[in-house]
Amino acid sequence: MTEAQAIAENQVKSATSGEMVTMKSLWENQDCVPKLDEHNVRLVGIGVEELGVKEFLDGKFFAGDLFIDVEKKCYKDLQYKRYGILNLIPALFSKTSRDAIAASRTAQVGGDLKGDYYQVGGTLVVKKGGEKVLLNHKQDSLADHVDNKEVLKSLNIS
Repeated sequence: MTEAQAIAENQVKSATSGEMVTMKSLWENQDCVPKLDEHNVRLVGIGVEELGVKEFLDGKFFAGDLFIDVEKKCYKDLQYKRYGILNLIPALFSKTSRDAIAASRTAQVGGDLKGDYYQVGGTLVVKKGGEKVLLNHKQDSLADHVDNKEVLKSLNIS
């Protein structure tokens, strides 16, 4: 079973309309991830809670469609890492986390430490129809992220 199949029937809530939809509806009609639009690729973000969503949308931090995994089922089914208090504190002081915090301060991106900051995620690139996962990047650390070039490469976009 692929990662896409494992979460296909999970319900997520649209951050803008409040509509509940299945995960598979996000990639049924096109591949899912200014360059992506040119190639008819949909960029979708799945958050873990509604707290802070309005500020996130107002701040225009994400250009795609945003949904909430209200039950956190997708994160669990994809086995995304979840920190506990004992391993979160050292993770905050790692070099990559310190560098990310410094970069966000330089860019004047605020934060309020509200909500579920124990859950980390990843990047999943799913082929149209959901039959194939082109990229599955699970965050190893708080500041870990997939390089944009790797996402484009998985989609054969140069």
